[in-house]
Amino acid sequence: MRINVVTCNFENNGGGVPHRWERMHQRLRSLKPSLLFRQEMWGSEHEGSLVAYRAENVLGLRGWLGQGASTAVFADTELLTPVREWQERGNPWVMPPTALTLRLNPAGRTPCPSWRPPSTSTTPHPHAARPKRSG
Repeated sequence: MRINVVTCNFENNGGGVPHRWERMHQRLRSLKPSLLFRQEMWGSEHEGSLVAYRAENVLGLRGWLGQGASTAVFADTELLTPVREWQERGNPWVMPPTALTLRLNPAGRTPCPSWRPPSTSTTPHPHAARPKRSG
């Protein structure tokens, strides 16, 4: 299985020049990304997120637009399933990232292995660093 991850910082989202925007998104599509990270998504949230939905259609990927339309994540939902979106809550980001959890479909429905609290036993893990002996 191959997962193709692409990132693109497209200055000012093409600067309002339609042919520049179209050419960049066709180029991105030609890379066949499984996961695409976009920066400078300015204006994508206007007019009912028209530009964001247009990007989804051109790329053939599902997209999530971050707070303030500064970033976006696009994913191939045949390979990756969204599990959770993480909302920005008072952190110091000037341009907050788009944050979400995606599950790799071939890995199964459980997004991560079962977690258990550490054991209270005194038996060290076999790979744990052993204390140095003095003397």
